[in-house]
Amino acid sequence: MERVHWSVFSWMITMISLALSACPPQLQNACYSHDECINGYLCDLEKEKCIECKDCTPCKSQKDCEDDNICTDDVCPVSGICKNTPHTRACSDDIFCNGEDTCNGEGECLHAGDPCGTLSCDETKKGCVCTIHGDCPQDHLCNLEKKICTMCPGCMTCTIQAECNDNNICTHDSCPASGICKYENTMDACDDGLFCNGTETCDGNGNCTHSGYPCEGLGCNEELNGCTCLQHGECQQGSLCNLEKNICVECPGCKPCNLQADCRDDNLCTNDVCPASGICEYVDNTDPCDDGLF
Repeated sequence: MERVHWSVFSWMITMISLALSACPPQLQNACYSHDECINGYLCDLEKEKCIECKDCTPCKSQKDCEDDNICTDDVCPVSGICKNTPHTRACSDDIFCNGEDTCNGEGECLHAGDPCGTLSCDETKKGCVCTIHGDCPQDHLCNLEKKICTMCPGCMTCTIQAECNDNNICTHDSCPASGICKYENTMDACDDGLFCNGTETCDGNGNCTHSGYPCEGLGCNEELNGCTCLQHGECQQGSLCNLEKNICVECPGCKPCNLQADCRDDNLCTNDVCPASGICEYVDNTDPCDDGLF
């Protein structure tokens, strides 16, 4: 009985040995590079094991996996074996007249068909041919210059510039040959009618922006559009204090005064005045004058 058991055990050992000898050495042991595996196999570098993968591509970076198919996501995973997964996102074959293109989830870019319905299609201009705005489908208008329907939701048609007025001081409004209003953002000066938020400038995105509080260290009077002051020295360079209104006024080259004599300019043809503002005024006159020559 014991001999029988030993014989069976011996037979099993023999069979296992034969099976192992038939298995290629590359599949018996762990692998650390693709070269260690036989033809038709690659090393899964994450699991450190040879796997059957006849049409696979080994990789070190995503660039190694690019298959030039816009309908697959190309990845080089930790395994070091490229993964090219089909998706269902939009694609493009650069042809307009066969319709919008979408990947089908099997690696193919499929087309929706003729996009122009009852209109003819112009592949050169990448659009449906039209002669008036009403020819085009919803959210499209006819570019009257190119005679092609253009997607333009919310756009306005026009024959003259006045029809394109959007009441935005930060856009340049025009009615071009296309017959579709055009609005170009500017960076020009603008004005919101308020003084105490600073000077305004268009930001290039259609908005009138403010430089900020203009009266550093002083109060601001919105009604008089100025910074409040009590004396000339409180105002910024190029400005003087209007002592009557107690407001800084821009007045480069002007002279402050307490008396009329402070305003004398030695010009016979001006009346020199020191008004309540405390800023000299020079009023041209028509009085007789003498240059000393007969």
